[in-house]
Amino acid sequence: TSDLIVLLPTRGRRDNVIRCATSFSETSVRAQLLLITDDDDNSYDGLSYPGVTIPRMTLSGKLNRVAMELADSFKALMFTADDHVFRTSSWDEVMMSKLDDMGGTGILYPDNSRRADVPECWMVSSDIVMALGWFAEPSLKHYWTDNVWADIGRHAKCIRYCPEVVVSHHHYQIDSSVPYDETYRLAESSGNEDAQAYQVWRHDKMDADVAAVKSLLRKQMNSQRV
Repeated sequence: TSDLIVLLPTRGRRDNVIRCATSFSETSVRAQLLLITDDDDNSYDGLSYPGVTIPRMTLSGKLNRVAMELADSFKALMFTADDHVFRTSSWDEVMMSKLDDMGGTGILYPDNSRRADVPECWMVSSDIVMALGWFAEPSLKHYWTDNVWADIGRHAKCIRYCPEVVVSHHHYQIDSSVPYDETYRLAESSGNEDAQAYQVWRHDKMDADVAAVKSLLRKQMNSQRV
């Protein structure tokens, strides 16, 4: 059994999934990969990767629906997009070891060749996911979830950047060979709405979410003292 599951939501990008999943199988040691596809999308017919097919919904909706079913079965959950490529051999050993160094509770993210200030590709211990009740902040459709995790991690002092692990992000903005497709266009259509929802979360909900994670960390420290 694995103690880390990587969730890969995807739509209309068969070639991307093959590239990402191939890089995953070539570099991972202990993690499992799970595709999340839409029930109105036949792009992946014939592929044999482990996956679940669910009704079409927002990115956050997909991640939360699947993550909340799996959280109590794995030590940690990770999100990666279908335009990512795993580059570092045994990357999962490295990141799980760092999580162990943090006491088993925390938020970690690799170098994704695009940004280091927020976790565009995030790994979160399952106890945090269960305490918050989500893996992607539910008021957000697609964007700013990485900022939410950055805010929680910094305020609760439980976030760690792992530059020695590279999961490169082949986004059209930084890779000229990548076409601007319908999946990018649809995602970006929620940008302004998500920006507003993020500010509302910061004002109304952030303190409570940070407090929930700090409470977990205190319990962890107390259990280690006993």
